[in-house]
Amino acid sequence: GTQRAAEAHLASSEALFRSLGESSPAGIFRADLQGTLTYANPRMCGLFELSEREMQAGDWARRIHPEDLAGVQS
Repeated sequence: GTQRAAEAHLASSEALFRSLGESSPAGIFRADLQGTLTYANPRMCGLFELSEREMQAGDWARRIHPEDLAGVQS
């Protein structure tokens, strides 16, 4: 039904996002409103020299210059 089609579309959209992120030469990350990282592509992890698990644990915030951190977390 309609819900199944919506779930399939959402799954397809998420797969496309991840595929693009994985192959992008740019660092890409996504965080929720609390500042918890929900996704970091390999390039972003490389730039921060952290694993995705370390990024999701919040270690990424220590890599942001203190003057810039407030803008990133707002």
